Amino acid sequence: MHNSQQKKHCRIYPKEIRKVIAAKRRHWRKYKAQRNNYSCKVQYQNSARCFNALVQKHAKDRELQVLKANNIGVFYRFASKRLGNKTEISPL
Repeated sequence: MHNSQQKKHCRIYPKEIRKVIAAKRRHWRKYKAQRNNYSCKVQYQNSARCFNALVQKHAKDRELQVLKANNIGVFYRFASKRLGNKTEISPL
């Protein structure tokens, strides 16, 4: 498949995480423009750490939500999304 035909699997995050993503991008642009500026580097590293922590917390919360649902269908849907084998070309 060409790049233009591939589907992008964008994750939908809550507003809090989207704000951190925007801040991380902003700090990256600033750091990329001024590689010698140590404070820009530290700001980017802090925003990246914050982003990673929030994403991990979000994933953990979603898993707990699946467990608390006490619904076997919800669990199997969640598990099949994780374990599904998605190949574009089947083996011959």
